[in-house]
Amino acid sequence: MRLARPLRVALIGDSWVTDLYEKSDGNRVRKSHTAWAMEASLRQRLGQGVQVDFVFAGFPGTRSRALLSMCWLCRLRDMAKLAKMGYSWKYDPARALKEQRLQPLSEQPQEEELDVAVICVGSNDLYDQPSSEILRTLSELCKHLEFRGVEVCQCSLYLHETERQAWPEADQACQQVNETLKGSSCIDLDGFLQSLSPQHWRDEHHLADSGYKLLGQKLAGAVEERFCSPPTFIPRRCPYLLHVEEVGERSFVGNLVAGTYAKQWYEHHGKPIYWKKVVTEPEVCLFFWDDRNDREGVSWQGWWLGRLGHANTAVVEHPGWAFCPGDSTEPPKSGWIEVRSDSALRLRIEDTPQPLSQASQNPWPSQQGPLSPWKGSPTKRTRHEVWH
Repeated sequence: MRLARPLRVALIGDSWVTDLYEKSDGNRVRKSHTAWAMEASLRQRLGQGVQVDFVFAGFPGTRSRALLSMCWLCRLRDMAKLAKMGYSWKYDPARALKEQRLQPLSEQPQEEELDVAVICVGSNDLYDQPSSEILRTLSELCKHLEFRGVEVCQCSLYLHETERQAWPEADQACQQVNETLKGSSCIDLDGFLQSLSPQHWRDEHHLADSGYKLLGQKLAGAVEERFCSPPTFIPRRCPYLLHVEEVGERSFVGNLVAGTYAKQWYEHHGKPIYWKKVVTEPEVCLFFWDDRNDREGVSWQGWWLGRLGHANTAVVEHPGWAFCPGDSTEPPKSGWIEVRSDSALRLRIEDTPQPLSQASQNPWPSQQGPLSPWKGSPTKRTRHEVWH
């Protein structure tokens, strides 16, 4: 597979990302074996067709609330700079930004310039936080990043077997959190770590170097499977199937939404709903949204490639991937806009699947006039305020 631009990935979290090692002189040094292995594995898996832009921020011992506070103040790339400088999660992040002459989020564009963020945090909260509070914080962290244009992969939490026996309340909280997270298709860190042999562990809380390497490879595989797999099409023509593909060079969003969609028997806002038929993750839905929430200068009316909840209502926590303004009976064949960048997305929607090699040779009609009927992007800071 080839992408038109580098795949931009971030890994953030606690000691699963960057751990502390004590030296013979009593001083401690930080090592990021998980991050190093994840980056190397991503490059190997994706090959020369996809370049990788990888950043990581590991804060040993950090809590999910502290990580959320940093995300409110700065971009992940700046957070990675603070981690590299050795700042502790207990240090005032606003002061750290000032010391390093990094602009806070309020003084610069809020887009992250990242495609995927993998989050490994929350296990340290299990000893003194109820499961409801941990889930609330993790959910807020994911929403915050998604509305800054990042696809988020949350890892499940983990407690070593000895800790489960010594802290039964923490064990119960861990099970409750993971049950909820796995319902939203998180990366199963808990199951993976339980499968590791004793030789991959340094103690009950930390992996050996070999264990961190395996963890990095596990995370790289999850990113590749979810976001870098070639789109799959059902090779047949049917009035209940639509085939979405990107013309020309493939983008991250174009590859994510490409595939065959099946028409459902129910509707949304008076128009048909199509679900992506061959699903890995994330789930993608093609649906219509009417003008019920429009206001002066801002309109959401049109067709969307995004997420719908189980009750067929738009998922407020996710801004969607692509939008095409209009009021057509069926999804438009062209004229789509990438939500995160507010730029033209060369999607083609047909009822007959077309080989990608042939589709890439077809000329794309030039985009005339403004890309969308609103002033500014409808996502990240506006759409979620009225999306219900």
